[in-house]
Amino acid sequence: MPQSQKGPLYPSAGPLPSSRSLLAVTADEIRKSQYETTAMRATPVRPLSQEIVGENFLNVHAIGQKETRYLPFAVNVAPLTNRLACKYTQDYIPLPLGDKAINKGLAANFKAGNKSGGAAGSAAPMDGFTMSETDYPLRSEAETVDRLRK
Repeated sequence: MPQSQKGPLYPSAGPLPSSRSLLAVTADEIRKSQYETTAMRATPVRPLSQEIVGENFLNVHAIGQKETRYLPFAVNVAPLTNRLACKYTQDYIPLPLGDKAINKGLAANFKAGNKSGGAAGSAAPMDGFTMSETDYPLRSEAETVDRLRK
């Protein structure tokens, strides 16, 4: 087989240098060769004054939403709830431990109700008939026929 038909003697490492070759050069030289242009090298770097830097608009527009240089962030935390947050607990009135006070009040209420009902009762006659029976008495068959003929 001729030499030209065989594959390459050494495989290609690609367009980038290997990691071992970068160990032979200092980091400053790598930075200059890879990450700098001639315009960057020719322009001297000077620190910017506060007037030139400008304003970060997030410091203005995010006031109250996050920590900014104008206002610290106030964390909004809801108070913890307990039993007093319930309407039932707010309306509940603790009663005395003994039943004596409650029973005494109920007895006075019942006693007053019986007195008022008996003494100041209705003036309607209690003859054992209902209002319907009084207003519409039973009639004999002859009386009913006479009324229908009229």
